[in-house]
Parts: sequence; structure tokens; C-alpha cells
Amino acid sequence: MGDKGQNPPSAADGKNAKELIEMAKQTQATDVEAMMRMQRMINESEETGMETNIKLKTQTEQLKNIHADVHTVSSRMKTAEKLVNQIGRRLATDKLIACIILILLLLILAIVVVKALGLDQKGSTKVVGAGGYVYYVDCSFPMNAYLAQCRSEAQATPAPPPPPPPPPPPPPP
Repeated sequence: MGDKGQNPPSAADGKNAKELIEMAKQTQATDVEAMMRMQRMINESEETGMETNIKLKTQTEQLKNIHADVHTVSSRMKTAEKLVNQIGRRLATDKLIACIILILLLLILAIVVVKALGLDQKGSTKVVGAGGYVYYVDCSFPMNAYLAQCRSEAQATPAPPPPPPPPPPPPPP
């Protein structure tokens, strides 16, 4: 009566409805499986994110420690550089002192040679050497006795008289 445009449900419609329900159930089961997979993937992603966050914090701490170590090494390098400079200055000072000592030793040696050869002109004989250089030689030193000037001087000066004989001993009483 009021259902003019509608057909009464038939057996074919029931079969279609069952198929539709069955298809809906399969779709729902597939959707549930997909949701479960997505949930697992989300959980895995969260775990990976947490692990990554922990590793990132650890690496950040390591970087801070490395930065502090670099600062410490830099400070120690500056101190070492200062010490090396001090050692270099000390070595230069030591070399300067060694040179001064060497010069003093050479001067002392020259003075000894001059005195030994009688070149200091006191009581010396004038000797004209090669190239017209004038040297003064002390002929009283035995090592200079071989020089011709010393030999001629020794011949020109008479030998000193012998010392007087000692007085005779007093007679015994």
C-alpha cells in the first residue's frame, strides 16, 4: 500500500546481504590486521626514537667531554710552549757563558805563553823576526837559549864571577 516503489525482500536479496556482510567482515578483518601492523610499526618507531634519543644524549655528553679535553690540551700546550722558550733562553745563556769562559781561558793561555817565551819585554832581548816583526825574548829561560840573539848575548856578557869560598870553620877549642 504505501510501498509501491519497493520490492519485498526476496531470497536473492538475502544472499546478497549475506555476501555483503561477509565482505564487510573480511574488510573489517583486513582493516584490523592493517591497524595492528600500523600499531606495531608505531611502537617500533617509538622504541627506535627513544634509543636514538638516548644515543644522541650520550654522544652530546661525549662531545662536551671532548671539548673540555681539547681545552685542557690547549692549555697544556701553551704551558709547554712557555717551558720550551725558557729552556731555549737558558741554553742561549749557557752558550754565552761558555763562550766567555773559553775567551778567558784563551787569554790566560796567551798570558802564560807570553810570560814563558819572555815576550813581556822586561829584561828581554830584542829579536827581529820574519817580516820585520819585533819580538822580545827573555833569554834567561832555557827554552829560549837556542835563539841566536840569546847565544850572542850570552857570549857578550862575561860570566859572573864564582861565588867566594865559604869561610874556614873556626878551630876547635
